[in-house]
Amino acid sequence: MLKRAAQWIVEQQIRRSTLKEEDRSIYIYAYELFLNQMINIILSILIACIFRAPLTVLVFLVCYIPFRSFAGGYHADTNLGCTVVSALMLCGVCLLMELDGARWLYGVYPGLFAVSGYMVFRYAPVQDRNKPLDELERTRYRKRSRVVWGAETAIGIVCFCLKIRQGLTVAVSHLILAAVLALGLSKNRRGV
Repeated sequence: MLKRAAQWIVEQQIRRSTLKEEDRSIYIYAYELFLNQMINIILSILIACIFRAPLTVLVFLVCYIPFRSFAGGYHADTNLGCTVVSALMLCGVCLLMELDGARWLYGVYPGLFAVSGYMVFRYAPVQDRNKPLDELERTRYRKRSRVVWGAETAIGIVCFCLKIRQGLTVAVSHLILAAVLALGLSKNRRGV
């Protein structure tokens, strides 16, 4: 569906001579990514409104997206699969944070950073057949994922010490990332 929409947009721009025919495939891919990102942003806003948790959604996304970009992990096979998994994950975080389901996590939340740290320092970046990495990228992403982990962990621990509730959102984002890394490793071992 997104590919068809992207093809239609590119076709219109080629007809108007805004784009060149030889660049068609590049622009179709770019528009497909753009449309997918717009859908994800709109869904995130809707989820924040539905759960009345804009701060939780914002903190989660600000922590999760850069960390995930460098650490890698499981990737869905389709854009739709990715969008559905991302939306369900965000709903789960909102439910956990807003329905006091996270109260028990306060006692262990510094440990969540330890779990994510172990996964990042041991395995990141975890590549996927949809996103293979060469050796230079692996080295660069490994360093960046460790830097992001360190910075976010420091923020999370400060929030923990100051009893700022959103520090738990940071910790939960790290726990989810550790799970995504583990799923990616498992998928790679199975050769799926």
